[in-house]
Amino acid sequence: RQESELGEYFGAGLYAREVDYLHREEWAQQAEDILWRRTKLGLFLSASQQARLHSYLQQNTAQASAVAL
Repeated sequence: RQESELGEYFGAGLYAREVDYLHREEWAQQAEDILWRRTKLGLFLSASQQARLHSYLQQNTAQASAVAL
């Protein structure tokens, strides 16, 4: 795959495509689930990168909930 197919880059090798997978298949609901439970990327992402991931997940979760209704 091309890097452009992986979506937004959050840092430390984490892309939106993996976040979407973790949300959909691993039920990661919050940034902390991804950064500290499923990976240890919280050690490598800056505070602003972590905040962007948090915002992305909030948007993604809201969209998924709207589609499910």
